[in-house]
Amino acid sequence: MSTENVLRRLDALENAVDRLHEKEAIAAQLKDLCSFLDTDSWTHFAKEEEALFPELEEFIPRDAGPVGVMLMEHEDLRKTNAEFQGAIAECFGGSDSLQTRTVIQNHGTHFVTVLRDHINKEEGTEEGSMARTARTNSVLTVREGACFLNIHANTVRRWNDQGILKSFRIGPRGDRRFRREDVLAFLPPEDRRRHRV
Repeated sequence: MSTENVLRRLDALENAVDRLHEKEAIAAQLKDLCSFLDTDSWTHFAKEEEALFPELEEFIPRDAGPVGVMLMEHEDLRKTNAEFQGAIAECFGGSDSLQTRTVIQNHGTHFVTVLRDHINKEEGTEEGSMARTARTNSVLTVREGACFLNIHANTVRRWNDQGILKSFRIGPRGDRRFRREDVLAFLPPEDRRRHRV
């Protein structure tokens, strides 16, 4: 599957988890996306782990540098996917609680964010990809928000800690995420119009 197709699937997943209140309308799409998460993404990771990483290990130790980071991301995504799939099964199996929907939203958003970051690293143009992502995503990471505002990531964190910029937390690590509209509010009015999607 091409990178563009994966990114389209991630966009669809992000949209679907935001529309859980329309459960019947998104059921087929969510089922298809769950299948994608359970098959296609792992095929790609297996290729990396079985072919690419052993080649890189001749030059970089497995637990250090980019190989170690990507392996940690693979493990994080496997755990996130398992919890996400379990919550989807509960939601569509009759146990449709607020807690289940929260798990779906948090883990779905976390999966999307980590896999997008992973793809950006693979493409070797992280900053350029991050800027493109920030222009179109409804939810931004700390680094995407910083890139969008042309400020340092620590400034974004500090503003969040001080209550100047609102965020929400996702995933097992409690990573910060920012609504695109909240970040747009920091731009001059003429720049806001230019960045609206």
